[in-house]
Amino acid sequence: MDDDEIACPRCGLQLKEDTVYRADYKPQELLDLGLSPEFVEFVFLDPKPKRFRNWCEPRDSGWPCFIPEDVSAVYPLWTCNADVCAVWVREDRLEFVTLCHDDPEPRVLARNEQGLLADLFRCLLETGESLDNLRKLAKVAGFRHMDELNQWQKKNGQASDFEKRWKRFVESLHK
Repeated sequence: MDDDEIACPRCGLQLKEDTVYRADYKPQELLDLGLSPEFVEFVFLDPKPKRFRNWCEPRDSGWPCFIPEDVSAVYPLWTCNADVCAVWVREDRLEFVTLCHDDPEPRVLARNEQGLLADLFRCLLETGESLDNLRKLAKVAGFRHMDELNQWQKKNGQASDFEKRWKRFVESLHK
């Protein structure tokens, strides 16, 4: 295999050559995309604090099953159970996505880093972690909406239209 080819390390599935899957990139590349220094520092923090380890495994521990043709660059941020959490450039816009290793359908999580972190911290909040600990972890990750998320979760966590409400909440978060 040539150095510029991308393949699943487990099954050998080749990703198309014109896709730029940036498995080995430098922090400056994320900064050049407009991501905050705090978030970039968190992405490159190794090891991450213990509470993140099940949710934010090393970015080279997973692989995408499929990348759409209209995506010009993919930067894996971390993995979870071999699924890749990434930021990609699609039609000159950033999107934060989950790329599954066994399902070709990507899942768009957010359009900015605070929305992505809200998704991560919602998972941590649902584990029953104390709010004080989550506030400390939020500082490590550069997440600025922990108290907002906690209040939102208390109010909407059991709503029948949870996904619709969640999407609106994530879209309301800005840098």
